[in-house]
Amino acid sequence: MSTEAIFIITVCGVLAAVAVMGSVGFRIACKLDSKQSEEDERRRIGNNRYQQG
Repeated sequence: MSTEAIFIITVCGVLAAVAVMGSVGFRIACKLDSKQSEEDERRRIGNNRYQQG
């Protein structure tokens, strides 16, 4: 295999790995964000009930 072919395959592999890590990281961030907003919503509802009661 020529040096150019190895270089191209390496670059493609690195780009693919970065894309996979990016999508996984994005999913994790979305999950954490939705969890956080759920907790905030619960807290808000709890505070409202406490103030009304």
